[in-house]
Amino acid sequence: MTTNSANDLRPIRSPRGIPLLGHTPQIPDTNPVEYFNELSKQFPEGIYGMDIAGVEQVFVYDPDLVAEVCDETRFFKQIEKTQRSNARSNHRRILATARRTLRDDSDASLDSIALAAGVTRRTLHGHFPGRQALIDELTHEAGQALQQAFATARTPGADPLEAMARMALAAWAVGDRFRMLISLGRRRPGGDTVHAILAPARAEAIATIRRGQQEGVFAAHVPAPVLAHALEALMLNLAEENAAGTWADPSGEAAATAFLVAAGVAPQAAARQVRDVMNE
Repeated sequence: MTTNSANDLRPIRSPRGIPLLGHTPQIPDTNPVEYFNELSKQFPEGIYGMDIAGVEQVFVYDPDLVAEVCDETRFFKQIEKTQRSNARSNHRRILATARRTLRDDSDASLDSIALAAGVTRRTLHGHFPGRQALIDELTHEAGQALQQAFATARTPGADPLEAMARMALAAWAVGDRFRMLISLGRRRPGGDTVHAILAPARAEAIATIRRGQQEGVFAAHVPAPVLAHALEALMLNLAEENAAGTWADPSGEAAATAFLVAAGVAPQAAARQVRDVMNE
C-alpha cells in the first residue's frame, strides 16, 4: 500500500447515492453482505464511505490500511464516542420504525421491526431485551407527547366548544403516537398501561363534553362517556385515512371541524371555532 503525504490528502470516495436519502434505500433487505462485497470491488483503494440513515459510515477492508488505522500509537480514535453516536442513532431509528409498525399492526414481531429498521435482531436486543421493553418505552414516549400536546393546548377559562376544538387539534398534532397508543390499547400486553396513560386525557374530554351538554353546546342524546368514546374513534379513523393518503388534512382543520360536528355543533359554528383557534 502506498502512503500519501499530508499534502496528498484525498476525500474518501463513495458510491452514488440518492439525494437527501443517502445510500440506505440501495441496501437490499436480502443478502446485504453480498451487496457490500460487490460494492468493495468498485473501490480498489480499500476504503469507501456511505450515508446510512443519516450517519456517515466508513468501510475499510484493505489489510494494510486496516492495520494502519488500528495503530493506536499513531492515531487518536474516539471509537467510544462514535459508538455512542451510532447507538443513539440506532435507538431513535428503532423507536421510529416500531412506532409506525405497531401503529398498523400491534402484533408485529421484533424480527419484522428489526428488518424494517435496517438493523439486526442482535442490535435491536442490545437496546431492548424483549418486545415488552420496546412497547414500554414507546408507550411512555407517546404518553408524554400526548400529555404535552394537551397541556400546551389547554387554556384557562375556555368554554367547552373552544376546549374541545383545542383538544382535537392537539390530538391531531401527535397523530402517529395517538394512533399507536389506541392500537396497543386494544391488545395485550401493554393494554393496562396504555389505558392508564390515556385516562387523564379521556377524563378531561368526558368532563368537557358533560359541561358542554349541560350548557346546550353538545348533543345530549347519549351520555358523555359514550360520546367521548365515539369521538375518539372518529379521530382515529380520520387519522388512519390521512396517513393512508386517501384523504389529506395536514393541519387537522377539517378533522377538528368534523369532531365538533359529530359532538352536535352546527357545521358553520364548528368551522368558525376551529379557525379561531388556529389563527391565534
